[in-house]
Amino acid sequence: MIKKIKQGKEETKQNKDTEKRTQMFSSGSGNPTFSVILPKGWIDRMDEQVTEIYKVNENVDTNTEDIVGIMHVSTYGKNSLDPNSKKLSIHSKNFLKSLVKEYYKLDNIKIKECSKEGSDFSECEFISENEFWKLMHVRGKHRTAFVTYSCSEQLKDMEKKDVEIIFDSFRLD
Repeated sequence: MIKKIKQGKEETKQNKDTEKRTQMFSSGSGNPTFSVILPKGWIDRMDEQVTEIYKVNENVDTNTEDIVGIMHVSTYGKNSLDPNSKKLSIHSKNFLKSLVKEYYKLDNIKIKECSKEGSDFSECEFISENEFWKLMHVRGKHRTAFVTYSCSEQLKDMEKKDVEIIFDSFRLD
C-alpha cells in the first residue's frame, strides 16, 4: 500500500500566486518510495497499486468540477515477487519502446533519456486515438517506477506546464 508521508510548501519564483508543494509517498513499510512537486490545485489519490494525480478545474458555467487529464504512478521493488517487476527491470528506453509498439501500435517514437540522482529516466510523448500520452520509466537502485499522463488531444496544452513540473521533479527515494 502506498501512502502520503510528508508535505511541504514552497513559493515559486515565476509567479508568487502559484504555490507548489513537495509530496512524498511511501510503501506499507513506511519508507519513502517517490516524491514529486505538485503545482497548486493538483491532488492525489492512492490505492494499494497506483497513485493518481490530477487537477480539478471548477467550471463556473455548469457548476461542476472537470478533470482535464490524469497521471498514474506505479512503483515496484526490484526484488519484488510482482510479475511486472522483471519487465520493469529492463533498460528504461527499451521498456518504453516495446510498450508503445505493443499497446499503441506506434513505431519510431522519440525517447528522451537522462540520469538524475542515481536513477535512469526515459520519457516519450505521442498521440494515439485522439488521446495525448506522456510516459516515463524510472529505474533506480532499489526500485523502478512507471508514470503515465493522458488527456484529450485537444486539451494537451492546458496542463502542459504543470505536467512538466511534476515529471521533472519526480524522484525515487
